[in-house]
Amino acid sequence: MIDLWPDDIRYTKLKAPVTILMGQASLLGKKTQNLVEAKIGRDGALEEFYYNFYLVVPALGNYRYKLFTISHDIRLYPVKINIDSDILEEVSPGAEGQLLAKSEDDFLEILRKIFGAEKTKSLIYALLAQVVDTDEKLLFQMPAV
Repeated sequence: MIDLWPDDIRYTKLKAPVTILMGQASLLGKKTQNLVEAKIGRDGALEEFYYNFYLVVPALGNYRYKLFTISHDIRLYPVKINIDSDILEEVSPGAEGQLLAKSEDDFLEILRKIFGAEKTKSLIYALLAQVVDTDEKLLFQMPAV
């Protein structure tokens, strides 16, 4: 059979936004000894990809807090990022609605700002405080539902 495909089709070094989110989710679990984890939930329509980024606390019956949502089409970028208005104001003062990452580098920089936002850190601290006492001992464990 005649191969009609171009010879320059190959893997790219471009990372899909969801791959970046999964890596960051893994790193949060390591930083908190898996007391607060992050999980990625996929939603979506036929034409766009939607992912929710949740903070999850297994010891609290897998309590979930949706930190933000991203969406993009098949081309991966740009990525639309919807976040809490307090975090949005901290990350991009004066911005309204959603943020737009036009490239992988933009996306990484926006994620850095979201994860470093005071509200994000205070949410994680509050979640940790509900499962760890001041001596870093697990307070209680609820069964997962």
